[in-house]
Amino acid sequence: MMSGYYKSNCRELETVPQGWFNTGDLAKIDPSGAIHLVGRAKEIIDVSGLKVIPKEVEDVLAAIDGVIEVAVYAGKHRSGCDIVKAAIVASRSFQYPKCEAIASNV
Repeated sequence: MMSGYYKSNCRELETVPQGWFNTGDLAKIDPSGAIHLVGRAKEIIDVSGLKVIPKEVEDVLAAIDGVIEVAVYAGKHRSGCDIVKAAIVASRSFQYPKCEAIASNV
């Protein structure tokens, strides 16, 4: 795909190890063979060993009626561990859903 960056004198590049361009993108292949991008490796939140992809959480939250916009990001618990946080913009008529309603979107 590429051998390096234009006019770069670097012989070894992290993004081009052994001739492969490493984008850091995470993907999954569905049963039909289609490739779906699901996030980026550097965006993964490590919650006590559980790997959380913010885009997947955003998709679940965005499916809730009344949610206009959502951003999921890593925060820190007072213990120092990473936690998942979300900033949500909701419509004026938004009604906070019960946990069961959120779980049905997963």
